[in-house]
Amino acid sequence: MKQSKAIILFFFIALPLCSFSQGAFDGYMKPAGETDIVLSYTHEHYDSYFFGSEEQYISNTTRTTALFLAKGLKRKDLNLIVSLPYMSINKMNGGLQDAIIGLKKMSSLKSRGDWTQRNIAALGVSLPAWNYDTSVPNPIGQKAVSFQPRGIVQFDHKSGAFVMFQSGGNYFIGRNIGLSWHLKGGFVYSIR
Repeated sequence: MKQSKAIILFFFIALPLCSFSQGAFDGYMKPAGETDIVLSYTHEHYDSYFFGSEEQYISNTTRTTALFLAKGLKRKDLNLIVSLPYMSINKMNGGLQDAIIGLKKMSSLKSRGDWTQRNIAALGVSLPAWNYDTSVPNPIGQKAVSFQPRGIVQFDHKSGAFVMFQSGGNYFIGRNIGLSWHLKGGFVYSIR
């Protein structure tokens, strides 16, 4: 019994270490009238990257500051999501990148024993927030308008552990379509 608990604990600790970063949509719903505002910062440095399908061997440092808002709307099953990033590459090319505006709707909520399952549908629109240059060697974005439908299933355990599966796509107007899916797990602990 102790061994199985240790394996489960290891899974929930290790999974976030090898997962992708958080996107604009997650498996949590804000109650009506509640708002979360988050300011984040990331710093990345790399010596090679792909520009299209061609590998570039150029050293780059990227800094991103983003403002994120999640608001529970009057309907308890509907949330507004807004994300506005400012990106700088090598301290030369920088500006507001592509904003995301979206809605999440919880389609069902089920409880079974110690687990709760949420099924969520989301739709976002990403659009350039600034007239940044895409013809420079290191553009901060694609300057593309895209629609981002998402399907999310999240399981929450009463202990705070969760597992989320998300799938969807990025449908660029006049360009290609990108499809993706990912599985995340973790542990939520709240101090009150």
